[in-house]
Amino acid sequence: MWIIMGDFNAVRFANERFNSEFNSSEAADFNRFISDGGLIDLHMGGRRFTFLSSSGDSLSKLDRILVCNSYLNKWPNSSIQALPRLWSDHCPVLLKSIGVDFGPRPFKCFNSWLLIDGFELIVQNAAAMPTGNDRPDKKFLSKLKNIKEAIKLWNHNRLDSNARRQASLQSEIDALELQAESRVLSDSEKSNRLLWKKE
Repeated sequence: MWIIMGDFNAVRFANERFNSEFNSSEAADFNRFISDGGLIDLHMGGRRFTFLSSSGDSLSKLDRILVCNSYLNKWPNSSIQALPRLWSDHCPVLLKSIGVDFGPRPFKCFNSWLLIDGFELIVQNAAAMPTGNDRPDKKFLSKLKNIKEAIKLWNHNRLDSNARRQASLQSEIDALELQAESRVLSDSEKSNRLLWKKE
């Protein structure tokens, strides 16, 4: 069983390059390699291109995942997703062989939070909330639920402005990079993208 993945530095078809030179003989060699190896190029969702030049001018689909027939026979619903670029000029590419629903995200409380000013007060206030006139075990369960919800809210609110700023900038960068897949970015858009990536 074979899975071959990575940056192949080659494209298969002309539409896998945007504002970038297409080399037909290189593409023919790459397609021959895939065909001779009995490999299948899985369809990629998320983005059309995986590489964006540092200038923001040219895009190419250089990263892909190739599988063999026996892989597809075992995992016929496999899919590939190109994720947003964060620290590289390439998109990370995620291979999903099966969709699994693990249910709701589990609650976590980290020991380091105990050292943060105000955390103990959050827990004390939540524990002091009324729980009604139910059986002791149900009252205890309600108390734990109140504490959990208070900690979750506290953790959400404690995200500092810098983290929110980073998330906002990444959203702006992603939006520009998606637009770059269908048109050439303006000089100001390219400058903004480079500036935001440095922050």
